[in-house]
Amino acid sequence: MSRPIYETDEHRLAERSTADIIAAMYKLNMIPMPSKSQVDFMGWSEEENRVRAFFEMKRRKVNRLRYDTLILSLHKVVAMDELERTTGIPVMLAVTWNDGTGLLRVSKVERPLGIEIGGRWDRNDPQDVEPVVHFDVNKFNMIDQKVAT
Repeated sequence: MSRPIYETDEHRLAERSTADIIAAMYKLNMIPMPSKSQVDFMGWSEEENRVRAFFEMKRRKVNRLRYDTLILSLHKVVAMDELERTTGIPVMLAVTWNDGTGLLRVSKVERPLGIEIGGRWDRNDPQDVEPVVHFDVNKFNMIDQKVAT
């Protein structure tokens, strides 16, 4: 039995919006990765003719400092770390909050703030509840800041 895919057009638009911010700031072509890849985008430099970074995109509909941490699936963190170790190419977590966009190179985080059980309980999908990693939101390099509305 295959697992449902919860990604919507709204998710894809939010990812593309974050990718556009990164593309403009770092002069990269943001190439979407196939569905079910470990990450969402590959940042390609035309100038250097090489992949500069991989990006996992997240959208949080709160201001960045609303919570002390951002949680991410432990499975996703392990996959991102393995991709970077295998390729030698940085893997970045890109998060857009209501008040800005930040980047974090997960492999460079000395130690996450903690691992707990977390996820979503509202969809009645037992596979949505899993170990999650907490990252300090203050460790993100803010690349785009918006006035909170």
